[in-house]
Amino acid sequence: MVMGEGLQLSDQTGFYADVYKDILKQTDVQSDFSVLPFKRALADIFSKEADCIWAMDANLLRQFAEEEVSLIESSSVLIAKQYLFTKPGSPKIATIGDSNERTIGVLNGSNILEIFGQTEAQFVTLPSQEAKIRMLMADRVDAIGAWTPDIYIAMADLGIDQNQMEPSLLISQSGVRVVCHKSPQNLAFIDVVNATISTYVESESYQGILDEYSVPQVFR
Repeated sequence: MVMGEGLQLSDQTGFYADVYKDILKQTDVQSDFSVLPFKRALADIFSKEADCIWAMDANLLRQFAEEEVSLIESSSVLIAKQYLFTKPGSPKIATIGDSNERTIGVLNGSNILEIFGQTEAQFVTLPSQEAKIRMLMADRVDAIGAWTPDIYIAMADLGIDQNQMEPSLLISQSGVRVVCHKSPQNLAFIDVVNATISTYVESESYQGILDEYSVPQVFR
């Protein structure tokens, strides 16, 4: 199992890592995982160095594939959504065309660069969620591209009121799932995970993690 770096850290802590470990605690299976730079995690899953990847869905994963891959996926724990975020009171970006002549902060390697490639938007590539948030708060960019709940967790870590920015344009979304190469062993693993997820999403344990990471109710 691999997962890309982000809010899950190399010491295997963070929101997505904590949710995954909590799910596994309620099963009788063992599954080691490694937290890797996102591109390395993709390379490992497509080369089959890793059987599975956590915290995205098969549709999103296939967008990065160079050839057809046979994948299976678990039920979704939550839906992560990618938006352009703006500050309240500033002009919204309601369509891709509205981004023309606007300055947008994105993470290095973001898919937003390709999606908005035909626009006249100006992009600032940044190394972290925290850098994006600070740029928007300082009015050095008009908008930032970010996923929920990730951006709200980063805001809470920085002690910034989550109402200081708002989603403006929905770009894409992905179920937070376990995605594996199709094999008898992985099919059995997915069956066990699904049996747990069916009750886990309503559990006090999961709600406690959401509360710990300050995930807004609307994105749960």
